[in-house]
Amino acid sequence: MALEFEVTVAPEHAETSQLAAGLGEHARSFVDKDGFDSVAVFIREDRDILGGISGVINWNWLQISLLWVDDTLRGGGYGRQLIETLESLARERGCERAHVDTFSFQAREFYESLGYRVFATLEDYPPGHSRYYLKKVL
Repeated sequence: MALEFEVTVAPEHAETSQLAAGLGEHARSFVDKDGFDSVAVFIREDRDILGGISGVINWNWLQISLLWVDDTLRGGGYGRQLIETLESLARERGCERAHVDTFSFQAREFYESLGYRVFATLEDYPPGHSRYYLKKVL
């Protein structure tokens, strides 16, 4: 068998999905159910997305991946509504906790106002800033 390593900067979704499927298959030998369910909530006006939140439910944890609200809607409580909606969905699906990461120039205080607490920090990531990892009991 001749194995080769292929490096790609922009992998196809189908390729990364195969990685997730393989990892899920391996995990099932240790945990009794699948653990990678993608979830999202969107704010739409007609068909345009003006904000949203996405994440992954990993067994009893919600991992918040992306949160974005258009500049025209910022400050209107939409970010809070998005998080509360996703957390509610996660609780319905058996999640007991949630985690998220953010940068020092982004939304640490916002997440803390919603009950998230910092449990780890990477300094100088990116240079001159920090990356914070936060968690919350749902």
